[in-house]
Amino acid sequence: MNALVGRIGFWSAIFVTIFLALSGITSSASIYLISNISGFILTSIFLIVIICIYYTAPDDKKIFGHIGLAFAIIYATMISMNYFIQLTFVRFGAFNTDVFSITDPQSMMMTIEILGYFFMGLSTLFIAPIFESGRLEQSIRWLFVFNGILGIGGAIGFALNLDWRILIGGLIIWTIVMPVTTALLTYWFKNSEITLYLDRIIGITHILSEDCIVCASSSSFFSYPDSSGPFIAITLSFNPSDSLEIFFF
Repeated sequence: MNALVGRIGFWSAIFVTIFLALSGITSSASIYLISNISGFILTSIFLIVIICIYYTAPDDKKIFGHIGLAFAIIYATMISMNYFIQLTFVRFGAFNTDVFSITDPQSMMMTIEILGYFFMGLSTLFIAPIFESGRLEQSIRWLFVFNGILGIGGAIGFALNLDWRILIGGLIIWTIVMPVTTALLTYWFKNSEITLYLDRIIGITHILSEDCIVCASSSSFFSYPDSSGPFIAITLSFNPSDSLEIFFF
C-alpha cells in the first residue's frame, strides 16, 4: 500500500465513522438538520475511503474495486443531492414541500434515499472480495457483505411495500454495522501504514550466509573481504539519501 493512500484512507475512515454515528444518532432523535448535514458530508468522505481501498487492491481484484467505486459514485451523487435539497429547497420552501421531505416515508425523496443506499450496498458488496487475508480483513469482508445485503434488501422491501417497521429495523441494524466496519477499516489502514513503514526501514535485498560486517553507509565506506559464496544484504533506509547496508557472508 502506498503511504499516502494509507494516510488518506486512515483519516477518511475515522471521519466516516464519526459522521455515520452522528447521522444515525441525530436521525433517530429526529434532529434532522444535523442529520442532513452529517449525511451530506458523509457521502464525499465515504467515496474517498472506497477510492483508497481501490488503490490497495491487488491486480487480480481491481475489477471488484472498480465496480465498487462506480456504485459508490452513484450513491454519493444521489444521496448528496437529496440532502442538499433537504437543507435548502425543503427547509426554506415558501410553499408546501412535503412531497420532497425525507421525513415522509411516502415522499419522492425517501424513494431516492432508499435507492441511494441500495447502490451503497452494491458498492460494499463488490469491495468485499478485496479483503481476504487474516482475521481483520475477513471481519471487514463479511461486514461489507452484510451491509450490502441490508442495502439491497431495504430497496427490495421498499419496492414490495413491506411494513415500514421492518425497514426501520434494518436501518437500526445498519447504523450499528456500518460504523463498526469503518472503525475496523481505520485500524486496517493504520496497520498497513505501519507495516509499510517497517518495510521501508528494513529491506532484505539478497539471501546470503554467516558472519556479519557493516560495509557501507551514506557518510563512510568500509572495505570487506571478497566472497564468492552466498551472502545476505540488509538495507536500512532512513530517508532517500541516507541508508545503511549490512552484509552477512
